[in-house]
Amino acid sequence: MGRTAGIRPAFRRAGARVWRLGLGTAGLAVLLVAIAAVFLREPSRAWSMEASIEATRPFRALHLRGSFGGNADCELWARSWADRARSQRLLIRIGRRAPILIWTEGNATHYYDPGRRTVYTDDAHTAGFNPWPGPKLFAMAQAAGVRMIDTRWHLPGRRTVVVEWSLLGGLGPTSARAEFDRETKLLVALRPWDNMDQRGVPAFESDDITFLSDLPEDAFLVDLPPGVSYQPKPLEVRESLLGLLSLGDAGIQTPGTSIGEAGRRIVTEMWKTLIARDGDADAVVEVVAVEPGVGRGHSSLGPVSVVTSRVRRRDGGLYEEKIIVQHLLAGSIPRAVVYAPYGQPYRLE
Repeated sequence: MGRTAGIRPAFRRAGARVWRLGLGTAGLAVLLVAIAAVFLREPSRAWSMEASIEATRPFRALHLRGSFGGNADCELWARSWADRARSQRLLIRIGRRAPILIWTEGNATHYYDPGRRTVYTDDAHTAGFNPWPGPKLFAMAQAAGVRMIDTRWHLPGRRTVVVEWSLLGGLGPTSARAEFDRETKLLVALRPWDNMDQRGVPAFESDDITFLSDLPEDAFLVDLPPGVSYQPKPLEVRESLLGLLSLGDAGIQTPGTSIGEAGRRIVTEMWKTLIARDGDADAVVEVVAVEPGVGRGHSSLGPVSVVTSRVRRRDGGLYEEKIIVQHLLAGSIPRAVVYAPYGQPYRLE
Protein backbone atom coordinates (compact mmCIF):
# COMPACT_ATOMS: atom_id res chain seq x y z
CA MET A 1 0.00 0.00 0.00
CA GLY A 2 1.48 3.33 -0.93
CA ARG A 3 2.01 6.09 1.59
CA THR A 4 -0.81 8.58 2.02
CA ALA A 5 -0.13 12.16 3.08
CA GLY A 6 -1.41 12.89 6.56
CA ILE A 7 -2.07 9.31 7.68
CA ARG A 8 -0.60 8.53 11.06
CA PRO A 9 2.73 6.59 11.07
CA ALA A 10 1.23 3.36 12.45
CA PHE A 11 -1.18 3.22 9.52
CA ARG A 12 1.63 3.87 7.04
CA ARG A 13 3.80 1.14 8.56
CA ALA A 14 1.02 -1.42 8.51
CA GLY A 15 0.07 -0.36 4.99
CA ALA A 16 3.63 -0.72 3.74
CA ARG A 17 3.76 -4.24 5.13
CA VAL A 18 0.54 -5.13 3.32
CA TRP A 19 2.13 -4.04 0.06
CA ARG A 20 5.35 -5.89 0.73
CA LEU A 21 3.33 -9.01 1.37
CA GLY A 22 2.07 -8.41 -2.12
CA LEU A 23 -1.65 -8.00 -1.49
CA GLY A 24 -1.87 -5.18 -4.04
CA THR A 25 1.13 -5.77 -6.27
CA ALA A 26 3.12 -8.30 -8.21
CA GLY A 27 5.14 -9.15 -5.09
CA LEU A 28 2.70 -11.90 -4.09
CA ALA A 29 2.74 -13.22 -7.64
CA VAL A 30 6.52 -13.71 -7.40
CA LEU A 31 6.23 -15.40 -4.00
CA LEU A 32 3.41 -17.70 -5.03
CA VAL A 33 5.20 -18.73 -8.21
CA ALA A 34 8.11 -19.78 -6.02
CA ILE A 35 5.69 -21.55 -3.69
CA ALA A 36 4.12 -23.44 -6.55
CA ALA A 37 7.52 -24.58 -7.76
CA VAL A 38 7.80 -26.92 -4.77
CA PHE A 39 5.69 -29.35 -6.76
CA LEU A 40 8.39 -29.52 -9.42
CA ARG A 41 10.77 -31.13 -6.90
CA GLU A 42 8.71 -33.75 -5.15
CA PRO A 43 9.80 -34.93 -1.70
CA SER A 44 7.64 -38.04 -2.19
CA ARG A 45 5.03 -39.58 -4.47
CA ALA A 46 2.43 -37.67 -2.48
CA TRP A 47 3.28 -34.49 -4.40
CA SER A 48 2.78 -33.45 -8.01
CA MET A 49 1.92 -30.29 -9.89
CA GLU A 50 -1.17 -31.96 -11.32
CA ALA A 51 -2.38 -32.90 -7.84
CA SER A 52 -2.00 -29.33 -6.57
CA ILE A 53 -3.90 -27.92 -9.55
CA GLU A 54 -6.75 -30.35 -9.05
CA ALA A 55 -6.79 -29.68 -5.30
CA THR A 56 -7.32 -25.94 -5.77
CA ARG A 57 -9.99 -26.08 -8.51
CA PRO A 58 -12.99 -26.21 -6.15
CA PHE A 59 -11.87 -23.17 -4.16
CA ARG A 60 -12.72 -19.59 -5.05
CA ALA A 61 -12.18 -17.96 -1.65
CA LEU A 62 -9.96 -18.03 1.40
CA HIS A 63 -9.83 -16.88 5.00
CA LEU A 64 -6.56 -16.09 6.77
CA ARG A 65 -5.43 -15.07 10.26
CA GLY A 66 -1.97 -13.73 10.97
CA SER A 67 0.07 -10.71 12.00
CA PHE A 68 2.09 -7.91 10.43
CA GLY A 69 5.52 -7.11 11.78
CA GLY A 70 5.13 -9.52 14.67
CA ASN A 71 2.61 -7.40 16.60
CA ALA A 72 -0.27 -6.19 14.38
CA ASP A 73 -2.88 -8.95 14.30
CA CYS A 74 -4.88 -9.23 11.10
CA GLU A 75 -7.72 -11.21 9.58
CA LEU A 76 -8.37 -11.43 5.86
CA TRP A 77 -11.17 -12.64 3.58
CA ALA A 78 -10.74 -12.83 -0.20
CA ARG A 79 -12.64 -14.14 -3.22
CA SER A 80 -11.40 -14.59 -6.78
CA TRP A 81 -13.08 -14.11 -10.12
CA ALA A 82 -14.66 -17.24 -11.60
CA ASP A 83 -11.51 -17.96 -13.64
CA ARG A 84 -9.45 -18.26 -10.38
CA ALA A 85 -6.90 -15.84 -11.88
CA ARG A 86 -7.35 -12.58 -9.94
CA SER A 87 -8.78 -11.30 -6.70
CA GLN A 88 -12.33 -9.95 -7.00
CA ARG A 89 -13.25 -9.01 -3.40
CA LEU A 90 -11.04 -8.40 -0.37
CA LEU A 91 -11.42 -7.38 3.26
CA ILE A 92 -8.53 -7.00 5.71
CA ARG A 93 -8.78 -6.04 9.39
CA ILE A 94 -5.47 -4.99 10.97
CA GLY A 95 -5.54 -4.74 14.77
CA ARG A 96 -8.28 -5.73 17.22
CA ARG A 97 -9.38 -2.47 18.82
CA ALA A 98 -10.29 0.25 16.30
CA PRO A 99 -8.82 -1.81 13.42
CA ILE A 100 -7.41 -0.44 10.18
CA LEU A 101 -9.67 -1.69 7.38
CA ILE A 102 -8.82 -2.34 3.75
CA TRP A 103 -11.50 -3.50 1.32
CA THR A 104 -12.42 -3.58 -2.35
CA GLU A 105 -15.82 -2.91 -3.88
CA GLY A 106 -16.42 -2.60 -7.59
CA ASN A 107 -13.29 -1.17 -9.18
CA ALA A 108 -12.23 0.71 -6.06
CA THR A 109 -10.11 0.09 -2.96
CA HIS A 110 -10.75 1.75 0.40
CA TYR A 111 -8.33 2.26 3.30
CA TYR A 112 -9.87 3.27 6.63
CA ASP A 113 -7.65 5.07 9.14
CA PRO A 114 -9.49 4.92 12.50
CA GLY A 115 -7.20 7.53 14.06
CA ARG A 116 -8.36 10.15 11.57
CA ARG A 117 -11.81 8.64 10.98
CA THR A 118 -11.05 8.89 7.28
CA VAL A 119 -11.42 6.51 4.35
CA TYR A 120 -8.80 7.03 1.63
CA THR A 121 -10.01 5.70 -1.72
CA ASP A 122 -8.24 4.46 -4.85
CA ASP A 123 -10.55 4.20 -7.87
CA ALA A 124 -8.82 0.96 -8.88
CA HIS A 125 -8.02 -2.49 -7.44
CA THR A 126 -4.81 -1.62 -5.61
CA ALA A 127 -5.12 -4.44 -3.04
CA GLY A 128 -5.81 -8.12 -3.61
CA PHE A 129 -4.35 -11.59 -4.28
CA ASN A 130 -3.03 -11.23 -7.81
CA PRO A 131 -2.48 -13.72 -9.34
CA TRP A 132 -4.86 -15.83 -7.28
CA PRO A 133 -3.18 -18.84 -5.58
CA GLY A 134 -5.07 -21.39 -7.64
CA PRO A 135 -4.89 -23.62 -10.72
CA LYS A 136 -3.90 -20.94 -13.23
CA LEU A 137 -0.97 -19.70 -11.17
CA PHE A 138 0.32 -23.17 -10.36
CA ALA A 139 0.16 -24.17 -14.02
CA MET A 140 2.41 -21.18 -14.87
CA ALA A 141 4.98 -21.91 -12.18
CA GLN A 142 7.55 -23.70 -14.33
CA ALA A 143 10.58 -21.43 -14.06
CA ALA A 144 10.77 -20.62 -10.35
CA GLY A 145 12.99 -22.55 -7.96
CA VAL A 146 13.27 -23.26 -4.23
CA ARG A 147 16.27 -23.53 -1.92
CA MET A 148 15.17 -26.27 0.47
CA ILE A 149 12.41 -28.82 0.98
CA ASP A 150 11.67 -30.47 4.33
CA THR A 151 8.74 -32.10 6.11
CA ARG A 152 7.19 -31.41 9.51
CA TRP A 153 4.72 -33.15 11.78
CA HIS A 154 1.91 -31.26 13.53
CA LEU A 155 -0.31 -32.72 16.22
CA PRO A 156 -2.64 -34.50 15.87
CA GLY A 157 -0.83 -36.25 13.06
CA ARG A 158 -0.87 -33.69 10.23
CA ARG A 159 2.22 -33.60 8.05
CA THR A 160 3.37 -30.61 6.00
CA VAL A 161 6.03 -29.87 3.40
CA VAL A 162 8.30 -26.95 4.32
CA VAL A 163 9.73 -24.72 1.59
CA GLU A 164 12.18 -21.79 1.77
CA TRP A 165 13.41 -19.42 -0.93
CA SER A 166 14.97 -16.01 -1.62
CA LEU A 167 14.03 -13.76 -4.52
CA LEU A 168 14.92 -10.34 -5.88
CA GLY A 169 11.73 -9.06 -7.48
CA GLY A 170 10.07 -5.85 -8.55
CA LEU A 171 9.45 -4.80 -4.94
CA GLY A 172 13.01 -5.53 -3.82
CA PRO A 173 14.60 -8.46 -1.95
CA THR A 174 12.37 -11.03 -0.24
CA SER A 175 12.74 -14.40 1.41
CA ALA A 176 10.04 -16.70 2.73
CA ARG A 177 9.15 -19.93 4.48
CA ALA A 178 5.94 -21.72 3.52
CA GLU A 179 4.21 -24.95 4.48
CA PHE A 180 1.84 -27.11 2.46
CA ASP A 181 -0.39 -29.83 3.83
CA ARG A 182 0.70 -33.17 2.34
CA GLU A 183 -2.83 -34.51 2.18
CA THR A 184 -4.71 -31.51 0.76
CA LYS A 185 -1.76 -30.04 -1.22
CA LEU A 186 -2.89 -26.57 -0.06
CA LEU A 187 -0.85 -23.72 1.46
CA VAL A 188 -1.34 -23.68 5.25
CA ALA A 189 1.38 -21.33 6.56
CA LEU A 190 3.46 -18.44 5.21
CA ARG A 191 6.21 -16.14 6.55
CA PRO A 192 7.87 -13.63 4.17
CA TRP A 193 10.75 -11.27 5.04
CA ASP A 194 11.82 -8.03 3.36
CA ASN A 195 15.38 -9.28 2.92
CA MET A 196 17.18 -12.20 1.28
CA ASP A 197 18.15 -14.20 4.38
CA GLN A 198 15.06 -14.39 6.66
CA ARG A 199 16.64 -11.83 8.96
CA GLY A 200 14.66 -10.25 11.80
CA VAL A 201 10.89 -10.26 12.29
CA PRO A 202 8.82 -11.46 9.30
CA ALA A 203 6.88 -8.78 7.46
CA PHE A 204 3.88 -11.07 7.80
CA GLU A 205 3.14 -14.48 9.28
CA SER A 206 0.19 -16.85 9.27
CA ASP A 207 -0.33 -20.42 10.42
CA ASP A 208 -4.05 -20.29 9.71
CA ILE A 209 -4.93 -20.28 5.99
CA THR A 210 -8.23 -21.85 4.95
CA PHE A 211 -9.36 -22.28 1.34
CA LEU A 212 -13.14 -22.03 0.82
CA SER A 213 -15.50 -22.86 -2.03
CA ASP A 214 -16.88 -19.29 -1.94
CA LEU A 215 -17.77 -16.37 0.31
CA PRO A 216 -21.08 -14.45 0.34
CA GLU A 217 -21.21 -10.71 -0.30
CA ASP A 218 -21.96 -9.95 3.34
CA ALA A 219 -18.55 -11.37 4.30
CA PHE A 220 -17.06 -8.18 2.83
CA LEU A 221 -19.40 -5.67 4.48
CA VAL A 222 -17.70 -2.94 6.50
CA ASP A 223 -19.35 -1.28 9.51
CA LEU A 224 -17.89 2.21 9.90
CA PRO A 225 -18.63 4.62 12.76
CA PRO A 226 -20.72 7.74 12.05
CA GLY A 227 -18.97 10.88 10.87
CA VAL A 228 -16.33 9.15 8.72
CA SER A 229 -15.02 11.30 5.86
CA TYR A 230 -13.88 10.09 2.43
CA GLN A 231 -10.88 11.42 0.53
CA PRO A 232 -9.15 10.38 -2.72
CA LYS A 233 -5.89 8.61 -1.96
CA PRO A 234 -3.04 10.60 -3.55
CA LEU A 235 -1.01 8.89 -6.26
CA GLU A 236 2.73 8.58 -5.84
CA VAL A 237 5.60 8.15 -8.26
CA ARG A 238 8.54 6.47 -6.52
CA GLU A 239 11.51 8.77 -6.15
CA SER A 240 13.84 5.91 -7.05
CA LEU A 241 12.28 5.72 -10.54
CA LEU A 242 12.25 9.42 -11.38
CA GLY A 243 15.67 9.18 -13.00
CA LEU A 244 14.45 6.55 -15.47
CA LEU A 245 11.29 8.49 -16.24
CA SER A 246 13.29 11.62 -17.03
CA LEU A 247 15.69 10.01 -19.54
CA GLY A 248 15.84 11.96 -22.78
CA ASP A 249 14.41 9.16 -24.93
CA ALA A 250 11.68 8.07 -22.51
CA GLY A 251 8.04 8.26 -23.59
CA ILE A 252 6.77 10.38 -26.47
CA GLN A 253 7.02 14.08 -27.26
CA THR A 254 3.79 16.01 -26.70
CA PRO A 255 4.29 19.63 -27.85
CA GLY A 256 1.11 21.70 -27.97
CA THR A 257 -0.91 18.89 -26.40
CA SER A 258 -3.04 18.97 -23.27
CA ILE A 259 -2.23 16.62 -20.39
CA GLY A 260 -5.43 14.67 -21.06
CA GLU A 261 -4.69 14.14 -24.74
CA ALA A 262 -1.00 13.42 -24.08
CA GLY A 263 -1.99 10.65 -21.69
CA ARG A 264 -4.47 9.19 -24.16
CA ARG A 265 -1.85 9.21 -26.94
CA ILE A 266 0.93 7.47 -25.05
CA VAL A 267 -1.37 4.79 -23.59
CA THR A 268 -2.81 4.12 -27.06
CA GLU A 269 0.75 3.65 -28.35
CA MET A 270 1.51 1.36 -25.41
CA TRP A 271 -1.43 -0.92 -26.26
CA LYS A 272 -0.44 -1.04 -29.95
CA THR A 273 3.06 -2.13 -28.97
CA LEU A 274 1.84 -4.80 -26.55
CA ILE A 275 -0.70 -6.24 -29.00
CA ALA A 276 1.96 -6.47 -31.72
CA ARG A 277 4.04 -8.78 -29.52
CA ASP A 278 3.42 -12.47 -29.04
CA GLY A 279 1.34 -12.58 -25.88
CA ASP A 280 0.40 -15.22 -23.35
CA ALA A 281 -3.09 -16.52 -22.63
CA ASP A 282 -3.84 -13.39 -20.60
CA ALA A 283 -2.75 -10.90 -23.26
CA VAL A 284 -4.74 -7.92 -24.54
CA VAL A 285 -5.94 -8.53 -28.11
CA GLU A 286 -8.18 -5.50 -28.76
CA VAL A 287 -8.42 -1.91 -27.56
CA VAL A 288 -12.05 -0.83 -27.33
CA ALA A 289 -11.54 2.70 -25.97
CA VAL A 290 -8.88 4.92 -24.39
CA GLU A 291 -10.12 7.95 -22.47
CA PRO A 292 -8.20 11.22 -22.05
CA GLY A 293 -6.01 11.30 -18.96
CA VAL A 294 -7.26 12.87 -15.74
CA GLY A 295 -4.83 14.83 -13.56
CA ARG A 296 -4.16 13.10 -10.22
CA GLY A 297 -1.32 15.06 -8.63
CA HIS A 298 2.33 15.92 -9.18
CA SER A 299 5.80 14.51 -8.71
CA SER A 300 9.01 16.53 -8.78
CA LEU A 301 9.05 15.95 -12.56
CA GLY A 302 5.64 17.42 -13.24
CA PRO A 303 1.93 16.48 -13.39
CA VAL A 304 0.73 12.89 -13.01
CA SER A 305 -2.44 11.63 -14.73
CA VAL A 306 -4.50 8.43 -14.88
CA VAL A 307 -5.67 7.08 -18.23
CA THR A 308 -8.59 4.63 -18.31
CA SER A 309 -8.83 2.03 -21.09
CA ARG A 310 -11.34 -0.67 -21.97
CA VAL A 311 -9.62 -3.63 -23.57
CA ARG A 312 -10.49 -7.15 -24.67
CA ARG A 313 -8.24 -9.94 -23.45
CA ARG A 314 -7.61 -13.30 -25.03
CA ASP A 315 -10.02 -14.94 -22.59
CA GLY A 316 -12.84 -12.96 -24.26
CA GLY A 317 -13.44 -10.70 -21.27
CA LEU A 318 -13.81 -6.93 -21.44
CA TYR A 319 -11.60 -5.24 -18.84
CA GLU A 320 -11.12 -1.75 -17.46
CA GLU A 321 -7.43 -0.99 -17.09
CA LYS A 322 -5.90 2.19 -15.68
CA ILE A 323 -2.40 3.49 -16.38
CA ILE A 324 -0.42 6.17 -14.52
CA VAL A 325 1.33 8.63 -16.84
CA GLN A 326 4.11 11.03 -15.83
CA HIS A 327 4.20 14.33 -17.73
CA LEU A 328 7.46 16.23 -18.12
CA LEU A 329 6.75 19.87 -19.02
CA ALA A 330 10.15 21.40 -18.28
CA GLY A 331 12.63 21.77 -21.11
CA SER A 332 12.13 22.67 -24.75
CA ILE A 333 9.81 19.79 -25.68
CA PRO A 334 7.17 18.37 -23.28
CA ARG A 335 6.95 14.59 -23.01
CA ALA A 336 4.69 11.92 -21.52
CA VAL A 337 6.01 8.68 -20.02
CA VAL A 338 4.07 5.58 -18.90
CA TYR A 339 4.89 5.01 -15.23
CA ALA A 340 2.92 1.94 -14.10
CA PRO A 341 -0.50 0.26 -14.05
CA TYR A 342 -2.90 1.78 -11.55
CA GLY A 343 -4.24 -1.27 -9.78
CA GLN A 344 -5.23 -4.56 -11.40
CA PRO A 345 -7.35 -5.18 -14.51
CA TYR A 346 -11.05 -5.08 -13.60
CA ARG A 347 -13.39 -7.35 -15.55
CA LEU A 348 -16.53 -5.59 -16.84
CA GLU A 349 -18.10 -8.56 -18.63
